[in-house]
Amino acid sequence: TTGRAVYDLVTGAFVSCIAVDFFTDHVNKILEEVKVDELGILTLARNDDNGTVVTSPMFDLDAANGTTTIDDPTLETGVDRETFDKIKSIVDFSQTWDPQNASSSYAVTLSDSEDNYVISAYPIPSVPKEYDETYIPEFFAIFSLPKADGLAPIVDNVNHEVADSVWSIVIFTVIMGLIGLAVVILLIFATASWFVEPLKWMRSVGDQVVGKFGEELDAGIDYERKKSLPCSPRTELSSLAQEFNKMVAHFSGEGTAKRMQMNDTEKVNLFDFSDDFAGLYQSREDNSAFAFNYSKAAAASDATGQSIDQCHLGPNTKLSSNAASRSSAFGTKVHSGKVYKSPLFLWMVALIVTPIFVTTIVISAVVLRQISNELPSLILPVKEEYLALRESYRFTKTEILAIRVSGVAERAARDTHLLTRFSSWLYFGGMGMPGSFTELLQGGAEECKTAPSDSECQWAKDMHCDCAWNDFYVRGTDTCRAYPSGSRRLQKLYFEGQSQDISWPDGSRYSTSFPEVATSPNTTAWWDNITALPSSVESVRSNYGTTKDRVKTFSALSTVIVPLYNYDKSNDKPLGMHIGFEADGMLAGYWGCDYSFATFPFWRSTEENGAALLRPELCPLDKYGYDARCRGWYDGGKNKAKAGNGTLHVTAPYIFSDGSVVGQSITSPLIDPRNKQYIGQVLVDFLPDSIFKALESDNTKLADGGFPIMITP
Repeated sequence: TTGRAVYDLVTGAFVSCIAVDFFTDHVNKILEEVKVDELGILTLARNDDNGTVVTSPMFDLDAANGTTTIDDPTLETGVDRETFDKIKSIVDFSQTWDPQNASSSYAVTLSDSEDNYVISAYPIPSVPKEYDETYIPEFFAIFSLPKADGLAPIVDNVNHEVADSVWSIVIFTVIMGLIGLAVVILLIFATASWFVEPLKWMRSVGDQVVGKFGEELDAGIDYERKKSLPCSPRTELSSLAQEFNKMVAHFSGEGTAKRMQMNDTEKVNLFDFSDDFAGLYQSREDNSAFAFNYSKAAAASDATGQSIDQCHLGPNTKLSSNAASRSSAFGTKVHSGKVYKSPLFLWMVALIVTPIFVTTIVISAVVLRQISNELPSLILPVKEEYLALRESYRFTKTEILAIRVSGVAERAARDTHLLTRFSSWLYFGGMGMPGSFTELLQGGAEECKTAPSDSECQWAKDMHCDCAWNDFYVRGTDTCRAYPSGSRRLQKLYFEGQSQDISWPDGSRYSTSFPEVATSPNTTAWWDNITALPSSVESVRSNYGTTKDRVKTFSALSTVIVPLYNYDKSNDKPLGMHIGFEADGMLAGYWGCDYSFATFPFWRSTEENGAALLRPELCPLDKYGYDARCRGWYDGGKNKAKAGNGTLHVTAPYIFSDGSVVGQSITSPLIDPRNKQYIGQVLVDFLPDSIFKALESDNTKLADGGFPIMITP
């Protein structure tokens, strides 16, 4: 049940209370349409001390003995009293609050005391776009998502996918490491074989020479070096093997060297056989030509500790120059540079260090490539879950926007329906013929047609406008004023219709004499006195038979139109409510603080508004003077009704007749059920401002670069 107190506007005394009972089934249906998540729970709770539940999936009001509260564990919402208090304290509406900050403050998630639920809430009615000191949320829409059922499966799925991917990467890395290790071992083995092969050959030949000692010359000794490995590197070992080969060439087993040249040469002999040959050396001590003087017992010792008189001090034979040169030719080139320039060192680096380094790089590159290949599969489950959440979010957001848009349109459609029903009762005999006129605004168009422009009409500027009406046309400006004693009595309906080219005594007008008339605002003519309106014809007496009948009956609708306009104080309230008549093109209604109906003489038929295409006999191109029958909302609604395609016609956003507002209209036909005569169209103008703002990219984060589009049929 919802209710509102009724007070006397003059005395302020309480008169009564209006109450409306409604079933919560409709609320449940709306909440069921918003599928935030298959596992989520959407609950509507009152903003009171206990959090009284209005509706919740687990709450059956029909079966319950009474109401329940939000902390009822059987509801499975996860909301306890502490959590509900946090929700209520998100914004303190008892203090001055900022609309934008207040709205964004609810974009947070909470957890229950046991951290088993993810909870979010939003106030109903929604936070106003402008500060309203009287605003207090009546309800909270609370969404609860169990972590165990909602988030845990997602986390487990992602963890499982990640573990599988990591395990495959580990296995691949181990396999590549083993392959690399095998390659390195093979390279080290090959390198060791290259370096050891000449040493093995030298050892083999040496063993044969020693083993054949004392035997015949070269008997059974294999001096030939057989290379077992191709492409052996040349290092110091290669030179050593070459020199060794020269040394042992034709080496005899009897211990004598075969003379390769006949020249006398002498080799330095370091063998210490001094005791064995002492007699020989002593026999020559008198020979001055013999360089070794064995008898000098007091001779000094050299660095090795050996007595100098026991050292060989030079050759005993004279060497020829050819022998000396040949002797030097048999010498080995000794490497005397730095170690890192040694061929052996360089080959070791090239054959051991470099392959290991290259193998490490290759393994790392292959593993990184494998990781990069596995990374998409690692990210894929996270991406899929993220996209699923984003898709669910977009769907829910779009659905909420659709509900929001339909809510704005439904309000205007409801007002149109109510106005159509009351109008039908009055015009088609459901109620008695009104005995008098309710006071109307008249003469505005006739007064303003001589103004310099449509914005300089003093008559319109002098009209009343109460800031409490929250009218769109003065919202946020200083053109309205306050009326302490109330302004309801100042809200009057209007009517505007052309008084020229009247075809019949009843005021009907089906053609125009343009360009003889209406070539400028000043050459148009308008009804400005109710008493001058075409009156009833006895044979066609009805509530809509003549212009005067239609205006008189319409004046009785002030008890419906003004309350429909006043009851809604939000920014989504209707801009105006009108009726356009088929017989004379008159438009009558109420527009709040907007008195632009007085500028109807300035309206002109143009190619942009398409009036000449709709009704060329009434509104030829360049003709001045507003005619409801030449407008798209009227023509579209009329054609739809006559074609039997429904009675409600919703226009796409279009520029209103004053050229300053882009809005929408909902129309419904007035057809006499007794004779099916078409009388006109009921019109409710509304501003889809909240729809436009809801669809703005700043307010609707569907995706990066994404934006919603509303398409009208």
